[in-house]
Amino acid sequence: MTVTTRRTKGGWNRPSVRMMGVLLVCVSAGWFLPAQMMAAESNRAALEAAIAEAREQKAVIEAVMQRLSEKRTAGEEATKAIVPVLHAPAGFLRETTVTVNDKPRLHLVERFDPRAPADAAWEIVTVEPPERARKLKPKHRGADGTFVMYAYTIAALEAAQATPVTPPADGEDGVVYFRFPQVPEGLLQGDSAAFADRLTLLVGVDARASQPFVREVRLVLEAPTRIKLIARVKGFTWQVRYRRLSPERTIYVPERMISDAHFKIVFRGEERTRTEIVYRDYRLRAEERATRSP
Repeated sequence: MTVTTRRTKGGWNRPSVRMMGVLLVCVSAGWFLPAQMMAAESNRAALEAAIAEAREQKAVIEAVMQRLSEKRTAGEEATKAIVPVLHAPAGFLRETTVTVNDKPRLHLVERFDPRAPADAAWEIVTVEPPERARKLKPKHRGADGTFVMYAYTIAALEAAQATPVTPPADGEDGVVYFRFPQVPEGLLQGDSAAFADRLTLLVGVDARASQPFVREVRLVLEAPTRIKLIARVKGFTWQVRYRRLSPERTIYVPERMISDAHFKIVFRGEERTRTEIVYRDYRLRAEERATRSP
């Protein structure tokens, strides 16, 4: 099709100019849509790669656990080479801050030492208020803070169920987000697990690195709900961000976890609880020093 633009006394012929504009839009769309499709395919491939890697790590962990179980009857000597593999690859500090209705309830700093026995791996560094120390018993709380936490959480995701979504307002630049129809079993514990089926799951993937990984997992309650007849959940968000332990290793550990809950409880009124956990000062086992400081 040929478009003729003719100069008239009042300027360019308007129908011709409009036609040129339509053609430009079509050409631009013809370039933009394939590029957008390629980006979407690349982002999904990054999500699939991150999940596949997490599943490989989970498989290794479970294989080691199985070997440990089989060797247990052979005595301690047979397990010496296996047990260290299960320990966290790094020590770290975990700082927990809890507020209820904007009033501080707890500030706790703990140190995790991967070289110590499991029943002595956690040490309290500071605690406020001090009287809470009598009720706290430091212990290894499952996989909290270790690479196992990432492997099991991300391995439970199904990439085929993911739908690309616009990043949230406070999302991180360079991270692509997906929405999942359901929360993997076991991701939430305690009272929040009671309404896990009513939460929206968002997963943010950092696809910029050569090996993509899940940077963020976020749960959001989009509409109020009721649990246990006596409590109404008016708002709930849970968010955890992961990071690479070191540039040369594909080991991922938590960086920050935030939980915000707004309840209305019969006979108690409304309650807003915020828990923030910061994981910091990661040190690889080889870098651990005899003299440690918070």
